[in-house]
Amino acid sequence: MELFESIQQLYEQAFMFYSPIVEELCNRNDVLQKELEYELDGMISFCQSEDVLNLFKILCKKFYKKYPEVIASYIMAYKELYDE
Repeated sequence: MELFESIQQLYEQAFMFYSPIVEELCNRNDVLQKELEYELDGMISFCQSEDVLNLFKILCKKFYKKYPEVIASYIMAYKELYDE
């Protein structure tokens, strides 16, 4: 039970960390590909959390038209990690 609580706490911290980053990126028009990749790289490890997964999806939807290959590769990476 202690391990479960620690993992949940880690997911909550990840959500609190990435929420303002996602908001800031979505409010900008000049997001670079490397910048987007950096944040998606960090977030993908926490996508077992529904909250972090929702942030991940927000970024994917927002930047799909601008960086379709990048977003497609992260969606595939997500599926490889989490789809059973």
